[in-house]
Amino acid sequence: MQFGAQHQYYQDYYPDTDFLIILLDELPVGRLYLARWPGEIRIVDLALLPAHRKAGIGTRILQDILAEATLAGKPVRIHVEKLSPALRLYERLGLTRIADKGIYWFLEWAP
Repeated sequence: MQFGAQHQYYQDYYPDTDFLIILLDELPVGRLYLARWPGEIRIVDLALLPAHRKAGIGTRILQDILAEATLAGKPVRIHVEKLSPALRLYERLGLTRIADKGIYWFLEWAP
């Protein structure tokens, strides 16, 4: 039920967003909602199953997104919970805090 409600929210508020299943050796290990807008690439949601975190999967996905953004000349933006362990990964890859959104940081990476 939780996935259904969240998926519907993303569909309602982020139309034309790609919903991708992350596979590792043909097994689903996570999901990615990615919006490619005229002025930016927005990571709407990136989640990996707990057993597959800290294995470099998220880093590789983010590096691919940043490479795409470089070619397109667009920034990459994402909302990240302030207490999320993933915040360190985003900042390590060069995303910076551009706005305080309450429980979230709004991060940006620019080519």
